[in-house]
Amino acid sequence: MIFRIFIAVCLSACLGAQERPCLSPSGDYILAKDLARAIPEFATVPASKILASAPMAGGKRIFRPGEIRGLAAQSGTKIEPNKVEPNKIELNKIELNNDVCFAWPQAVLNRNDVLDALRKSLNRSDANVEIIDLTTDRAPQGQLSFPLAGLGTPASLEQPVPVLWRGEVMYTDTRRFSVWARVRITAPVTVVFAVEKLEAGHPIGAGQVRAEIQQRFPALKNKVIAIDQIAGMVPTRTISPGAELRPDNLSRPNEVNRGDLVAIEARTGRVKLAFSGRAESAGHMGDLITVRNPDTQKIFQARVCAHDRAIVEPDSVQGNGYANESR
Repeated sequence: MIFRIFIAVCLSACLGAQERPCLSPSGDYILAKDLARAIPEFATVPASKILASAPMAGGKRIFRPGEIRGLAAQSGTKIEPNKVEPNKIELNKIELNNDVCFAWPQAVLNRNDVLDALRKSLNRSDANVEIIDLTTDRAPQGQLSFPLAGLGTPASLEQPVPVLWRGEVMYTDTRRFSVWARVRITAPVTVVFAVEKLEAGHPIGAGQVRAEIQQRFPALKNKVIAIDQIAGMVPTRTISPGAELRPDNLSRPNEVNRGDLVAIEARTGRVKLAFSGRAESAGHMGDLITVRNPDTQKIFQARVCAHDRAIVEPDSVQGNGYANESR
């Protein structure tokens, strides 16, 4: 008999302590206007008054009755105790003897929303995006995004295996919740192949390569190169017939090569000096190269400005005695 009474009391207590739904914070902080949704008396407090930090996604911030009374007293607000019937639950009204809970609404990500976010970030209407797997964590409501920086790259672009794409939900101005999707992406990509053997160090002619469109993982970090950019470039190693040309196997031709006779120009004040030097190092436009004066055998530096032409920096002219060398 006593056991039955004990069970009845426990059930009654559990029913009376039915958990109320938590309220959603309005930002990084819980403000007076947020608490006023539960306790109308707080509507007299300035709406933007900060009461506490909002919980992180997945957590709760619970205001106990004692804390509520303290906040009310600090704000000059008086709360009268409510008279309620025992075990009566009113979801639209929080009595003084109840806690007030704040938490972020969370839900499992919608696959269509994720797909839209992936396509928006990829910004390629011709790409095919397939979601293989998706995070099952409940995410807070907010702005869903998948930055390109979070997209992985398959080991081989020719075989577009699923890759991990890390994203985020921005649910306040400063807070982000991490999410992820495993995706397979393909798109039409122009691939350039060698028609014949390409020797290292020799400029490529337009007739030595051909282009082909293939469905593969779209390169996002300059992993492929357009055919109209190939002519004149130089292989850094010998490329066999039928092999694919990749940016890391090519380089721009030098404006100046080692051993070239370079036209040097230097200015000091109103004096313009012009003479020739022998390049001791190679360089592209804007590079500093080492040049030897064939008459004096002295070495100096000059900046490449055109094919087999370089300029000596003004501040270096006097200090290195170019005026004497060019006479």
